[in-house]
Amino acid sequence: MKANILSTSLGCANTKHREYTPRPKKKEEGVEELQTGRKYLFPVGRIKKLFGSSPSELLNGGDMAEQTGFAVVGLGMGRHHCKAIAAAPGARLVAVCDTDGERLSLVAEEYNCRAYDDYTELLADEEVTVVNIATPSGMHAAMGVQAAAAGKHMIVEKPADIKTERIDELIAAGKEHSVQVAGIFQSRLDPLNIRIREAIQSGRLGKLIGVHGHLPWYRKQSYYDGPHGKWKATWDMDGGGSL
Repeated sequence: MKANILSTSLGCANTKHREYTPRPKKKEEGVEELQTGRKYLFPVGRIKKLFGSSPSELLNGGDMAEQTGFAVVGLGMGRHHCKAIAAAPGARLVAVCDTDGERLSLVAEEYNCRAYDDYTELLADEEVTVVNIATPSGMHAAMGVQAAAAGKHMIVEKPADIKTERIDELIAAGKEHSVQVAGIFQSRLDPLNIRIREAIQSGRLGKLIGVHGHLPWYRKQSYYDGPHGKWKATWDMDGGGSL
């Protein structure tokens, strides 16, 4: 199962960044290079500690004899999760869940999987080992707590929730029920961001006393319109802003 959590997270990392290939350099001890459509550098020791296998073992399904069953709830951003799961070695998309019947039927047919319009029923599916939660932001932690109580591991879309106390409850639930809780942080795997981190840690940029960031993202009004956009940028479900 742990292998597939990492594989799926990587699958969701296909962001529209300019292709970037790091300059050849001496490989650092404890770092493994993998070709997964793009080049990534992984801290092998940390990943082995977290998942029990090296990155290459994880991305090739490890020593798992059977595929791990995944389910995706929330088929807006969740459709990207479905695509990632379908492409991940050792993973199988068992079911999808959404309250929009038309959207639910289309995705279930596309991936030939079961369709649920009731989250509780999905959690009762014994073939589901991991639940990918891609519902509105303000619902993430509560649905994650439910998944943990049902004994399901989970991958939670960013942000984990819009309130710190809810995220703390989610973390506690994961520990209480001995399940893995993974978040989506795909930009950490972007080669350019990895090189920036390396430059800072190596001291190449000297002592940093401040950082200025400018990220001019733009959302059309259509992003907020319609039955699936009304929750965005609201205080109750989205924290009021881009989160």
